[in-house]
Amino acid sequence: MALRTKLALLSLTLLLSAAAPPTKAPAKPPSKDPAKGSGISITLRNGNEMKGAFLGRHNGAVWVGLDGGEIGLDESTIVKIVPEASDDAEYLQRRAQVKPDDVNGWWSLCQWAHKKGLESSAQSAAETIIKLYPDHPDARAFLGYKKLNNVWYDADQLKLASGWKKEDGVW
Repeated sequence: MALRTKLALLSLTLLLSAAAPPTKAPAKPPSKDPAKGSGISITLRNGNEMKGAFLGRHNGAVWVGLDGGEIGLDESTIVKIVPEASDDAEYLQRRAQVKPDDVNGWWSLCQWAHKKGLESSAQSAAETIIKLYPDHPDARAFLGYKKLNNVWYDADQLKLASGWKKEDGVW
């Protein structure tokens, strides 16, 4: 193909693409929000998908509960929100049913979260148990504590109690 023809085709392609109608704007998130704490799947404009628990809207952001925290997503980055079961949402629902002083309930929640891979949530439940019952052996073990001379130690404390010394961040 001659150079002149290639240039003409390239110019025509550029002209047509510039004149093409703009792509359709992404759909707005639904006006009726899912119930607070329910599971959702969010599709973002960049094509990524996120699953979590719907926490609400505030100042132009959709707030989503994820394992161990929450994130606010600018509404303009969201293509759609679809109700969908999620472990994060189920954790929030289960946590709401545990009485504040129910050590066994918190331990069950910790085990469930761990099985589901919600490690931050499982750790949070175990820490709640320790506040209620400081000598809970299973929660202490879950958090990595060891007992020496009837005292619970985390890994660093245990090394210190055993006579180890840390220099320049190295044991």
